[in-house]
Amino acid sequence: MTLPILVREQADLRPCVHPAYVRMLCAALRAEGKDVDALLSAAGISGPVLARAEEMLPLRIVRSIIVGAQRAAGRPTFALETGAQVQMASHGAIGYALSTSANLRQTLDVLVRFMPFRSGAVQLVQQVTADGTWLVFEPSISLGDVRAFVLDHVAASFSSVMAAVSGQRQREAVLEVPWAAPAWRRAYDALAGKVRFGTGRMAYWLPNALLDAPCPTAAPAAFASAWRECEQQERIEIARYTAVARVENLLQLLGADAWSLAEVAASLGVSPRTLNRRLKDEGTSFQALLDRVRRCQALWHVRHTDATLEQIARELGYHDGNNLSRAFRRWFGAVPAAMREGRAPWPTDLSSVAEIHRQSTPPRRLRA
Repeated sequence: MTLPILVREQADLRPCVHPAYVRMLCAALRAEGKDVDALLSAAGISGPVLARAEEMLPLRIVRSIIVGAQRAAGRPTFALETGAQVQMASHGAIGYALSTSANLRQTLDVLVRFMPFRSGAVQLVQQVTADGTWLVFEPSISLGDVRAFVLDHVAASFSSVMAAVSGQRQREAVLEVPWAAPAWRRAYDALAGKVRFGTGRMAYWLPNALLDAPCPTAAPAAFASAWRECEQQERIEIARYTAVARVENLLQLLGADAWSLAEVAASLGVSPRTLNRRLKDEGTSFQALLDRVRRCQALWHVRHTDATLEQIARELGYHDGNNLSRAFRRWFGAVPAAMREGRAPWPTDLSSVAEIHRQSTPPRRLRA
């Protein structure tokens, strides 16, 4: 199963990895005394924003963080090390389902069904044989120079999950690695009983006896509850990838100079007419979404920064501060100065407040 993305974005804007995994990567770097804040800044995201992010991060941010992490760690085994350290709780509701699985075969069912909603970078494909099952890790998008890091990290994380759920190291398992054996080949030995290099794919094989062995933490009732929670999360994630959600996300990522139907449609890989039709099918329009993003960002800047009205207007694509002030009065019933000076209340209606806090990231930083 893949995410039902209704519009095709440019590769570097595609949802890639859940922020929980990026937070763990950053935690590992901090434990080694590395300057994580500088690394995040170079990627275009701040520590506080990453800490509260809930949606999968785009490839351009994840790639920058991975490249910086590799450079900071200074060793080729860093991906394997951090993948093995991923905690079950990092997988959210999926982790609960994994830890209560009856056996590893059920564990694979959970991963294949629900992991696309935690990672858009790699898809899991089952290949069943007479004596066991291969789980193949296939990149869903072009990962470029971070492909090896991502595959190593995912394989190590999977091996860690299998060991945690079954209560034992997978000595009967086989790991296939796509590239030739590197100088640090011994680092892969902890992932499986046998490792083969140069196979052209990253894949993990488990024999039937191991797949069907009962897991020590199996809990049928708890598993059923966890599966239902995963399905609920699945529905939430699907809603994030509607045309409306993708357009709103792009408008938040792009500057006002790219806030046009043609620009956004081009970024999503569709024609303006097609994008308009899809938005209409979802009950809205491009202009309505643009107005909503402007409204959210205008209020955020007025409330949380000391930027002048002219600066905010320029950032949001208005001709001058007067135009923005008039729009502000139309939206919220008061001009920005009155709110800042306490002469008018901040919006309390649920629609306005929800729109502000629904955003996973603050608006783009204002230009000087």
